[in-house]
Amino acid sequence: MPLEIELKYALSKTQYTHLLAYLRTWIVRRQHIENFYIDDSKLTLRRSRIGLRLRRVDKTKYFLTLKFDPKNPPHRRTRGLSVRHEIEETMNGPLARRFLSDFSGRALPRRFVRWLLRLCPSLDLKELGILGKLSLFRVIHELPAVGIIELDKGSLGGENFYELEIETSKPHETQRRLHLLLKKLGMKPRPSQKSKLARFLEKQSEVAGNRIRCENRRSKPSPRIKI
Repeated sequence: MPLEIELKYALSKTQYTHLLAYLRTWIVRRQHIENFYIDDSKLTLRRSRIGLRLRRVDKTKYFLTLKFDPKNPPHRRTRGLSVRHEIEETMNGPLARRFLSDFSGRALPRRFVRWLLRLCPSLDLKELGILGKLSLFRVIHELPAVGIIELDKGSLGGENFYELEIETSKPHETQRRLHLLLKKLGMKPRPSQKSKLARFLEKQSEVAGNRIRCENRRSKPSPRIKI
């Protein structure tokens, strides 16, 4: 079962801009990414620490991905390190577009259905739907001393966030080298445990809370004015 071993760091806008300028010599490619997150209204998958998404890259390529925690992680826990099983399948354009326009959990590939029901037996596939979208602009660099560095600028609800990610098979050695690079650039490392799915759900919760507060204010009767 493939493992995704990833180091993740939060960046300020200034740090992101500085890193983009410093790493420009090592750019491999740029990508416009849209993540469409899938779950039911009770967040059954999220509560089971399962992530399911359909990713669209540059409007033309589609990838369906399932992520979940391994029983015995091969590396000791450290801040900013994420180790998860990952199952990914490329989807053709017409099928992926049908998914987005008229999603059905029953139409998921059989391999995904088997894993979902094994990991979460109580899951009702009919209740699954697309919760929403997170957009990213990703710049990928290949730095010989460190590895493949991904700089992300994400957008949620009109607000931007910035991240650095590295996938590696030797996380502790890669982390040491990355910290040396950041120190050289005068940056303090800020390891992050927050996934993009977690960011998306936090923003959804915030928006829902604001909507409820607005509705409550509108429903309150206006105070009577004494004449």
